[in-house]
Amino acid sequence: MTTPKLPPRLGPLAMTVIAVLLVGTAASAAAHQGNHRGVLAASGPTGPTATGPTGPTATGPTGGTGATGSTGATGATGATGATGTTGSTGPVGAGTHTAADCIAAAGLDPSTDPNTVGVGAHGLQNAIAHVLANCIKNTQAPGLLNALKRLSANLAKHQAHAAAKGAFHVHGKSGLPHGHAGGHGNPHVGS
Repeated sequence: MTTPKLPPRLGPLAMTVIAVLLVGTAASAAAHQGNHRGVLAASGPTGPTATGPTGPTATGPTGGTGATGSTGATGATGATGATGTTGSTGPVGAGTHTAADCIAAAGLDPSTDPNTVGVGAHGLQNAIAHVLANCIKNTQAPGLLNALKRLSANLAKHQAHAAAKGAFHVHGKSGLPHGHAGGHGNPHVGS
């Protein structure tokens, strides 16, 4: 097997990187050895040690930061504080209603069968029938009672307006209903 040849520009660069790594490793090993000497010296007397002249010191790049250690245990929870005062209780049965309440809100006779209300109805009467059915089915929805009261009031207002319009409204100059103007229109009729 042959050794791969590095391009001429990478040769000196690669050698520099290898040299730095070797020096850094040697410095790290020396520092590590120094730590063990202190531990050995603290453990008791040993035989004589010879120290010779020290050579030149070379310092390499600093190594990367090590992994972070695990988090310590969580401390104990403190005592619970005093509780506040309890608020007042709402009225009993608030927010609930009965089928009779729904029928009364719709402006119907209390003896009315809810299943017959609005059969074949249109407009406001149909709306009242649907809201009445929902009101009877959902007794926890007070808004349905309000809706029935408003629809019932609108229906009464509408009926009163229609009755007033029919009783006092005169069409045209003749005072007769539409189409009976008497003499105007087709000249061939009635001659």
